[in-house]
Amino acid sequence: MSEILNLKSYPPVFRQQYIGIQQNSGLDDTTKQIQEVVNDDTIPVLDLQCLDLGKLQEACEDWGLFRLVNHGIPLTLMSQLRDHSRNLFSLTFESKQELFTNPLSYFWGTTALTPTGAALSIGPQNINWVEGLNIPLSQLSLFQKENETLGSFRALLEEYGRHLERLATTMFGAMAKNLHLDPELSKTYISESTGFVRVYRYPQCSMENEAWGIKVHTDSSVLSILNQDQVGGLQVLKDDNWLQVEPIPDTLVFNLGDMMQAISDDKYKSVKHRVKVNKEKERFSICYFVFPAEGSVIQSSKYRPFTYSDFQAQVQQDVKTLGFKVGLESRFFDDSQISGLVYLNVSRNNLEGGIPALLGSRFNNPSAFADNPRLCGKPLPRNYVDVEAGNRRKRLILLIVVVVSGACMLALCCCFYTYSLLRWRKRLKQGATGEKKRSPARPSSNGSGGRGSTDNEGPKLVMFNNKITLSETTEATRQFDEENVLSRTRYGLVFKACYSDGMMLSIRRLPDGSLDENMFRKEAEFLSKVRHRNLTVLRGYYAGAPDMRLLLWEFGIVSVKLV
Repeated sequence: MSEILNLKSYPPVFRQQYIGIQQNSGLDDTTKQIQEVVNDDTIPVLDLQCLDLGKLQEACEDWGLFRLVNHGIPLTLMSQLRDHSRNLFSLTFESKQELFTNPLSYFWGTTALTPTGAALSIGPQNINWVEGLNIPLSQLSLFQKENETLGSFRALLEEYGRHLERLATTMFGAMAKNLHLDPELSKTYISESTGFVRVYRYPQCSMENEAWGIKVHTDSSVLSILNQDQVGGLQVLKDDNWLQVEPIPDTLVFNLGDMMQAISDDKYKSVKHRVKVNKEKERFSICYFVFPAEGSVIQSSKYRPFTYSDFQAQVQQDVKTLGFKVGLESRFFDDSQISGLVYLNVSRNNLEGGIPALLGSRFNNPSAFADNPRLCGKPLPRNYVDVEAGNRRKRLILLIVVVVSGACMLALCCCFYTYSLLRWRKRLKQGATGEKKRSPARPSSNGSGGRGSTDNEGPKLVMFNNKITLSETTEATRQFDEENVLSRTRYGLVFKACYSDGMMLSIRRLPDGSLDENMFRKEAEFLSKVRHRNLTVLRGYYAGAPDMRLLLWEFGIVSVKLV
């Protein structure tokens, strides 16, 4: 059962899109099918009370994430925090903008924020179906104390933050031990003062195959700790397959971020993940992110030395200019790793995305990257914006072709329906007014009779099996209407006779005066006794004034001649 929506709490763009989706819910939503997701949830589970370092090492190397149980955070605290979050997000959009001020920041449509918490501007094609609160834990003392709702929320966040800091330092210490990091250096690789919490709401969306809560990305942090509700929607990439991370009560999900991958010399992986919206329920999650200390230089054999501030500035620049995060490998790869590379040609490989600046500057030859239509960046003459604009034009042209084709088909159907309707009405009108073409040979009113005989004891309609009257036969042929003529020969006309009980006969009417009545009766009696698989059976006959001669055959081809 779908939840009752509070559309006033949605950002205006979400309201308009939601109403538009509902109005077009009957349309086929296969224009952008979501890649198939495997529901086999085999994500590693670690127990904090008896932490297995070997299992932790395996989870970090193979998965880049794991579940943590027995983490020590009270269930009541986690539940209260989610309830407060729901109440805050249920406020009207305008109220949230007014209430959530420094140090809080309210954002929607994107998760790319500046260091001050402001959302980066994005195009309408890149909108994520999410809204959230960004909360730096080191600045909780600046909360509005006079607001009772925010005051209780702050108290819960302070307690929750202390638990998260404990978990982050404990788990990073175990990872550093597995990696044999320098103890003094590793202390600067994670700093409690950098931690912040983001509370996300993913509004329900009926077109769940069209919208993403958050598109595919990696976290920039050292560690991310997720507390999600029971709606679900988180998906992670493992061995080129998307896996559904099913919600399990009283567990936390740890994600390794880009900083952890660089610190580990790529031994550990920054996991790619995304969030799918739900068409029936809203989803809420609370995520904690922690980073290296300010000014801490990350030393790695895979990447050139850099600080998190360097990385953050580069990511923000890429999002502004390209529309997406490029990441570690393209921006901070150590030049010495390819110093021995003297020739490169990746043309005609159907590659896509941005060319790493290092490769673009070292191999400044467009032919080395040619024939990759979705590849952009120097030395190619096109950038990401141009590629996306071209893709949008193609999609628009395809949409126009589909709409025009559908309109043409609809118009043809309407024309055919109108033509059929007019034709039916014309026939109905002709039937009502009796405007019919009549056969030249028509029975006189004296020829009609009762079942098995004519009126006034005139000549009888002789039937060998069924009892049929002349009047019924006349009616069955529509007064021997020209439209019921099956064949014409010099021996007369053959009419199709459709009786009211569904029976059909072929009626041969001989030319008037062609046979004497006695001779006709003898011939008819003789024909009634003839049986052969290739001959139709004579069912009856009629001989009456004025010289009307009828032969009633089973419906079929009548080729018998009377002489």
